[in-house]
Amino acid sequence: MQVREIEGGAFWQTIEDVKKSESNIIVCFFGDRQENGESWCPDCVKADPVIKATVKKKKDGVLLMVMVGDRTTWKDPANPFRVNEVTKISVTPTLVNWTTGQRLLEEECQDEGLVQKLFGV
Repeated sequence: MQVREIEGGAFWQTIEDVKKSESNIIVCFFGDRQENGESWCPDCVKADPVIKATVKKKKDGVLLMVMVGDRTTWKDPANPFRVNEVTKISVTPTLVNWTTGQRLLEEECQDEGLVQKLFGV
């Protein structure tokens, strides 16, 4: 599975481009990474190794790791991912199977079985 880490502002163009060539698209809305490479979001830090391990087991498709902003940007009620009718993200991390619409929220993203099921492993 291919992994692309993108800044939030590039999300809509990237998803449109990916839909042209991929039918298996997983999107992970994730708190921005800090200088140490870890997210500011504690649940994202805990979910990261589970997501990475699952990606290694999946051969096809693409995972878009979408950085939703630093803590202040994310906590803003007007954050574009919070208010958009399509995304409606209220917590990070949020994993979305873009094809089926299935979602995992916060601690669910740390559950290997649930993550593998969402990815179709």
